[in-house]
Amino acid sequence: MLRFTIVRVYPSCERVGSFVVRGQRGVNRVPFRGRVRGKRLPDGTYRLRVRPRGARADVAVVTVVIVNGERMTSADLRRARHASVCRAAELAAATDDDATAAGKDQSGGGNVLDRARARIGDAAKAFSANLGRIPGRLGVGDDDPLSNPFVLIVIGLLTLSTATLGTLLLAQIVRSAEPTDRTAR
Repeated sequence: MLRFTIVRVYPSCERVGSFVVRGQRGVNRVPFRGRVRGKRLPDGTYRLRVRPRGARADVAVVTVVIVNGERMTSADLRRARHASVCRAAELAAATDDDATAAGKDQSGGGNVLDRARARIGDAAKAFSANLGRIPGRLGVGDDDPLSNPFVLIVIGLLTLSTATLGTLLLAQIVRSAEPTDRTAR
């Protein structure tokens, strides 16, 4: 048995519903017509998460964009596929069918620590996604970033500033280790 959980991730973050399909070993094809319990889903971006019975993790996650009656350009469709207002903890809570039984808060994930971890995880994902774009923004080709003099200057300045801060920190540590009472000598 495979449970499909549908979560609307844009423009709101809410669990829409779920349905169960009898699966078999290997590839399973399940038609999805944009309806839940016979009702058409409104426009938006949705994530369908597939989890076998008794499993702790999803085996597949599919992003679906539903647009009723309006044509979209490929750029708009790409933006819509990546649009999400859910944080990681909210998405996990919206997907989890037994969230209230496990003592989790349905509206925003678990406790403060879980929400902080989710925010740090989101920030790390955004940072790593933007990190790969830096060479292109600097005008550096993919072949050899060290051939660009601008990159070498930036690396040199970063190295110099790190060495300067290290020296200042070491001087502060030495000053704090000296005896403060000079009359005792």
